Amino acid sequence: MSRGRIAPEDSVEDAAIKLAIPDMTRPEEVHMKSLVILSRLAELGDLSNPSGTIRHKRILMHADELGLYGDKPWKLYNLICDEDMEKMSALVSGCHHHIGITAGPLSRAIKAGWAHGFFDVDDVVRQVQDRIPGYKKILPDLPAKPGFGPSSAPGSALTPQ
Repeated sequence: MSRGRIAPEDSVEDAAIKLAIPDMTRPEEVHMKSLVILSRLAELGDLSNPSGTIRHKRILMHADELGLYGDKPWKLYNLICDEDMEKMSALVSGCHHHIGITAGPLSRAIKAGWAHGFFDVDDVVRQVQDRIPGYKKILPDLPAKPGFGPSSAPGSALTPQ
């Protein structure tokens, strides 16, 4: 886990900029694609408390805890989440709340540039949807996989006959 770059007094904009900098010894080098993605992520916010006023900064604080700096937010959004902001928000919140994924596999997947072999993105999103009600409202229902969730119950269309 990271020690963190975001200070309590930072604005949402300052927090996003701090995360988009790959190396704090050279703060003039901002990864612009990550800055755009982090701004959009903050706009969506942390949906574990959708009515909370701090939710926009909290999701960036979760990203800070995970060490999502420099180009890592862009890679997570582009390569792991298939450019789906809601999935990205669910993965970051899932890591923070230890729902379906932890920081280690997420970090290794970002480094590799894909999730296959590290975790199943849709399974993590489903678990976050089930455990954090705010995510159920914004994420579409993903198709269920055999053996996962209520659709695999006896008598369902996915149960082998």
